Amino acid sequence: MNSVSWIPNAVTLLRTLAGLVGAACLFVAPDTMLEEDALILSAAAGLLLLIAALGDWLDGWLARALKAQSAFGALIDPIADKIIVSAYLIAFIKVTGFDPWFTAPAVVIIARDLAVTGIRLSRLGRETTPLPVSAAAKWKTAVEMVVLAAPFLAVTLVYLTGLAPRLAYEAYYVWIGGVWFAALLSGSTFIGYMIAPQKNRAP
Repeated sequence: MNSVSWIPNAVTLLRTLAGLVGAACLFVAPDTMLEEDALILSAAAGLLLLIAALGDWLDGWLARALKAQSAFGALIDPIADKIIVSAYLIAFIKVTGFDPWFTAPAVVIIARDLAVTGIRLSRLGRETTPLPVSAAAKWKTAVEMVVLAAPFLAVTLVYLTGLAPRLAYEAYYVWIGGVWFAALLSGSTFIGYMIAPQKNRAP
């Protein structure tokens, strides 16, 4: 194993922590007594999501640049993505007041990620890279990150440009449509994993 393989792995762990803290900020924001505190927590949640998403690019770039790819890194990187996405989805379920139109696709995404992670962990020791991440799954994760970031971007645009807040109602349902699209991608990639031939088995 490359002696510097710990560097991209450390970035993966740090971005996971950033995502969890950000999701926690979003989760508690509606419970604050002051609107200013809620805005601060929401802004922190958006910033930490951005850091976590950029960290996803950074750890991969470092692994390639340092020639520090490792089996451990290949295992924890997709798990980190799933933890971050699931944490934010849970927080948004609360923020949206358990809106069934949001909760239903969110549960689909979370359940899919739990199932894939369980399969991946069950194959440890039997395959060199348990359930390698497909190209479609990478695009799925990118879409999920964009969908999660959209509310923070929308609020920022309203604040900076003075766009009419009344547009928020229409934008909300456009966002819900994005979440359903992400859920469909999530389900389709799960089916792809299930029907793909098993590869990369350890000798």
